[in-house]
Amino acid sequence: MKFDSGEKIEGPSVNEVQEYTIVTRDMMNAEKEYTEANIHPANEELKAFVTDISAKRTAKTAERFYRGIVPLVCWLDTVVNTPRPINASRRDVGDYLNWLANTRWSRNTRKSRFAACQRFYKFAHEEGWTEENLARGRSLEDYKLEEGDLEESRGGFGRDEYKWITREDVVKLWQEDNGHSPASRDSLVFQLMGDKACRAAAITSIRYEPKNSPGEDPTWHDYEESWFRIRNLKRGDDEEDYRKVYYPTRLNSSIDEWMNRRDTFGPYDDSEYMFLTHQKGQMRASYISRKIKEAARSAGIQEISGYDVNGDPRWKVTGKTIRHSALTWMVNRGGVDPIHAKEQAGHSKLETTMQYVHEDEDRRREVLNQAWE
Repeated sequence: MKFDSGEKIEGPSVNEVQEYTIVTRDMMNAEKEYTEANIHPANEELKAFVTDISAKRTAKTAERFYRGIVPLVCWLDTVVNTPRPINASRRDVGDYLNWLANTRWSRNTRKSRFAACQRFYKFAHEEGWTEENLARGRSLEDYKLEEGDLEESRGGFGRDEYKWITREDVVKLWQEDNGHSPASRDSLVFQLMGDKACRAAAITSIRYEPKNSPGEDPTWHDYEESWFRIRNLKRGDDEEDYRKVYYPTRLNSSIDEWMNRRDTFGPYDDSEYMFLTHQKGQMRASYISRKIKEAARSAGIQEISGYDVNGDPRWKVTGKTIRHSALTWMVNRGGVDPIHAKEQAGHSKLETTMQYVHEDEDRRREVLNQAWE
């Protein structure tokens, strides 16, 4: 049975869904701007739903299903004035799925949100909240999922992960007055991410190699040519485990400053890794992420971009934000050819790098005029 009748089902825009906020009691306790009146009517059943998934699967899976159910709640609230999904009719659910099947999101995103709807109504029926499973009998095969116009765009990152900030804000992270400790180490790490688009996990893999040390094989750091050898975290089958990442020569002074400090830094100064902490001989990616969030707050550029299933805030400026920002600047304003940016970022496919390229008519004209001069 095909449910797509050809009738166009109206619904919220992609941006309206992304901006739709489900205020929970935990969020109210964390944020003074929310009161009891702000708590979403579906708060309790949604919390029970994700708690059940978290207990049976993992918190990460629960988070994915929670994100998948938000469009359903948004659609029911804005289109049929029914903010609680358990009060919807079977016809409402069918119209929502028809609308979802024809949205701009990628097919994988629509499949994930379709599955979240099915899972929620199965759970709601088992809990006795609904007399029947309102999504029963509906299958993805009943809907023709055409390619969405966000299929190969930045929406392809999934989970609304593509966030970036301006170059001016990125630079603020390694300013000395942001309270880094030690400043020489943290500033260098931030610059490797903000200038060179390195992943935090890759930075932690850089081996310690003193300046002017006898040559080893392989060489981990070349001062003269200004490159580090880092782990190739997402390599293809025919790619090496490690790759070179070039950095601007101006960073050599920052590297020297940290190297001098590192040699007397805590109990792990004999570690084989370049970046360490007082607690461990190898800095962790999670440690870098925390440091970036702290620096962003000190620089006045941090803000809450949303909340997870537990009501904890999601932050706008993270390690991933800085990497995305660096790549965005490289290919749009930095004059870096996407092919070179691909190698610098460690992408296996050029298509991934091209997702960072923005359509900019003024920039296109500027680049072409320079080429014609």
